[in-house]
Amino acid sequence: MEESRVHASDYFALVRRRKWWLAIPTAVGLLAGVVLALVLPREYTSYTTLAVASPSIASNLVGSAAQPDLEERVRAISHELLSRTVLERVVREEGLVDQHQSVDAAIAAVRSHTSVSLPAKPIASTRSGPDTFIVTYVGPSPQQAQRDQSPCVRVSRRALEDSRSAG
Repeated sequence: MEESRVHASDYFALVRRRKWWLAIPTAVGLLAGVVLALVLPREYTSYTTLAVASPSIASNLVGSAAQPDLEERVRAISHELLSRTVLERVVREEGLVDQHQSVDAAIAAVRSHTSVSLPAKPIASTRSGPDTFIVTYVGPSPQQAQRDQSPCVRVSRRALEDSRSAG
């Protein structure tokens, strides 16, 4: 049997013969990317990580069943951060209401652009340590995403501290 050898010139010949198989998908992909970049709306996302300490309750008094799971904590924190009182304070303090928009519309806009979730890779912690949450705000410009999220987190942090000290 003959041993076949492949040389670099064989690869160049293959590319020359199949040049349209490479050129057409590359051109279509490039054109699709340019069109999508021009047509799709620009969205800028601002993230903040919150660490919230669990309330300390002696486990021998209430048992392990009384400890809320993380999904329940996300719902509770999300409910607290996106509550009308917190968002109204954000809207009023930061002047997010203009002459064409009511307070309710501004609150709805901030609420629709804000979400609370768990980190993609959970941070290992004990149940006595803080739970970590990601607050995400999506805006049409980088300045607005940063401007609107910062007061939301600041006011939310104050509201969480107030609710913990009152409770």
